[in-house]
Amino acid sequence: MIIRRALYFAQFGAAVILPIWIFLARGIVANDTGWDVVAYAILCPVLFVAMIAIAALVTSRKSVRTARAVSWLDVVMQVLLYAALVTAGFVSTTAFVIISVLILIAFFWVAIWELVSEARARFRGFVDEINLQSQPIVRLPDDARVIVVKPSDPEE
Repeated sequence: MIIRRALYFAQFGAAVILPIWIFLARGIVANDTGWDVVAYAILCPVLFVAMIAIAALVTSRKSVRTARAVSWLDVVMQVLLYAALVTAGFVSTTAFVIISVLILIAFFWVAIWELVSEARARFRGFVDEINLQSQPIVRLPDDARVIVVKPSDPEE
């Protein structure tokens, strides 16, 4: 629970810190040309917006807000994404950038899937509760006679 809660609070901070880390590590320190700085100046705000969108999708689930902790699937996706982004800041191969982008896209769709699944389950519970409340409860006295009429078979 400590890890899930820590990642719940860290997701918005990581959305700010990790793009800055990528910009400083890859764009300024380890760049080959001046165009790298321009490319990272464009890509890092896009990364920031994508991470904020994912954090908003994760936080918009009621189970996450009430527990103030993300799910274990969110933990796995966040740890993979953070590790890939930190590694992409150290290593200058395009493989880590591609892996980071793929993990980011996968995390986005996992967050949408979890949000839709939870909303569907909550809606079904709401509809079931409404159906139970709409059915009248008939209370018969203890000495009431009940007559059961069975339908006849049309072939007989």
